[in-house]
Amino acid sequence: MKLRFARYIIVFVLIVAVSFAAGIAISRISAMNIMDKLVLEAGEELPPAGSFFESYNSKAVYVTDMSGIDSNKPGTYDIEIISERRNYKSILEIRDTTPPKADVREIDLYTGESVSADQFVYNVTDVTDVTIEYKEEPDFSKINIQNVIIVLKDTSGNTTEYETTLRISRVKKAIQVEASDGTLDAVEFLKQPDEKG
Repeated sequence: MKLRFARYIIVFVLIVAVSFAAGIAISRISAMNIMDKLVLEAGEELPPAGSFFESYNSKAVYVTDMSGIDSNKPGTYDIEIISERRNYKSILEIRDTTPPKADVREIDLYTGESVSADQFVYNVTDVTDVTIEYKEEPDFSKINIQNVIIVLKDTSGNTTEYETTLRISRVKKAIQVEASDGTLDAVEFLKQPDEKG
């Protein structure tokens, strides 16, 4: 009976030892499996070298000079990494998939005035350059309230549309009156259809 119990213990210890050794071997093998490509969103921090492995490899170090890579600039970069005296090659792809953001404002104009699309937005944020345009240019000759759609587009082609309001009135910027006891008529503050300025 004691002999049988001892055999079970020996078999159990052997199974545990073999499983442990296999686990270590598998983890070392997966730590050495480098990914063909690592994709990073533009604007994010460059990853540590160990991130290029299927299982994070804390012993990995860049051979490539990473200071020459701008994570705000989309592109593809060849990367070389060393781990445990072995060199690995991979690719870092920086993509910009995030559309630009901004705050919008409404604008009030007098007849005869116009504004560019960029005057409707402020606090524009994106990691790349942004162009600002009208989706459809408003009619600056109409005295009314118009909905205006402003389109922001970054260099990667990501777009955002914002809707805002343009009010065009025929109120004069300033009028000149003589000091008098008389009252002013509201019509004096309005431009006439044939009046400029």
